[in-house]
Amino acid sequence: MSRLNRFAAAVMQSPLLWGSLASLGFFTLIHTGTLGNEFFRRYFAGHWVEYCETIMFFIALSQIILKACELAEQRTRLNKVSFEQTFPLGDAEAEARAMLNKLDELKESDQKAYLGTRLRNALEGICRKGSADGLEGELRFLSDMDAGRAHASHAMVRIIIWAIPILGFLGTVIGITMAIAGLDPKTLESSLPVVTSGLGVAFDTTALALALSMVLMFGQFFVDKQEARLLSLVDDQSLELLSARFPIVGGEHDPQLHGIRKMGEAVVGSVERLVERQVDLWQKSIAEVDSRWREVSTAGAGQVEEGLTKAISRSMSEHRKHLLAAEEATAEQNRKHWLQVQQALEACAASNATQQLELRRTGEALGRIVDSAEQVRKLEEALTSNFSALASSQHLQETLLSLTAAVSLLNSRLETIAQPGLQTGLSHLSARGKAA
Repeated sequence: MSRLNRFAAAVMQSPLLWGSLASLGFFTLIHTGTLGNEFFRRYFAGHWVEYCETIMFFIALSQIILKACELAEQRTRLNKVSFEQTFPLGDAEAEARAMLNKLDELKESDQKAYLGTRLRNALEGICRKGSADGLEGELRFLSDMDAGRAHASHAMVRIIIWAIPILGFLGTVIGITMAIAGLDPKTLESSLPVVTSGLGVAFDTTALALALSMVLMFGQFFVDKQEARLLSLVDDQSLELLSARFPIVGGEHDPQLHGIRKMGEAVVGSVERLVERQVDLWQKSIAEVDSRWREVSTAGAGQVEEGLTKAISRSMSEHRKHLLAAEEATAEQNRKHWLQVQQALEACAASNATQQLELRRTGEALGRIVDSAEQVRKLEEALTSNFSALASSQHLQETLLSLTAAVSLLNSRLETIAQPGLQTGLSHLSARGKAA
């Protein structure tokens, strides 16, 4: 936190600032008429002593309210300070430094609270002594110091509680003095208002001082009670947190057990040093074995590499010979196979040419057959029409004879151009015609 922030925080927590602002607001309300009741004017704004008493009252009240707010805030932060649950370590100083580092990670407000300050002071004491001996007594001493600081923090309130009645008595003296000074035996009736006014100031200032003092005393009692309860909680929690890490063994009331503990710690330290020395010897032995193993591995790797190189060279040369022989045999087989393929292709080409010629001839014959079939169709149509005509004209015999002659003539002409199948068809047609 920078200096400016600290200064701003100090100003915002200053009871003088808040008390002055409260007094200014209160007297403003009185003089503007908001609190224009005769009671307020008489007891709070009737004399300069009353002004002083009221301002001091608001300053002390601000201190009490700020203290109460601070205590309430610290009670809410008691459970925020905690450490990881671990087993107590043998090195108390190292453990204390680790816990101090953990405290440094907390917020500044948590560090400055009663619990944070108590833990920090106790851990710093352990670091100074190098052990946790006398931790319980150290915690009691820190508790007494916190109680003393708590009592000292209310010094200004106690002074104001003491000063306000003194101001009341001072107002009484001033009022009585005013009354005595204004008393004139010759003009007793005219001087009576001055006397009563002076006595009014005397009694009003005293009454106001006593009333304000009582309010402040009750407020301080309440805050003192809350702070004592907070300090008791801080004592319990700090003892719980630290005793879990630094168990109290022996102590002031058991010096023999304390000596035994010291001897045990010395034995543990000796064993640790012996273990460290043995570890160093093992590391040196392992390093020597490792270096020797590397030398042997390097020599063996060279021999293995040389043997593998020779073996691979021989294998590669033999493999090359086998590959060349296999390549020549494969080439000869491919050449023979290619000759056979060429011969087969030539035979296929000749066969394709012959087939193309036959297909061409067949196509021409099929064309002539199609033409003949078309002529037969036309002839059938003519025969059909002739059959119809012959049936109607009663000359069927003559027509059949003419038709037979025509079919015979057609057969003789088709024998020269058609295949046997077509001739057979025409023969059947002729037979059908004869039968008809």
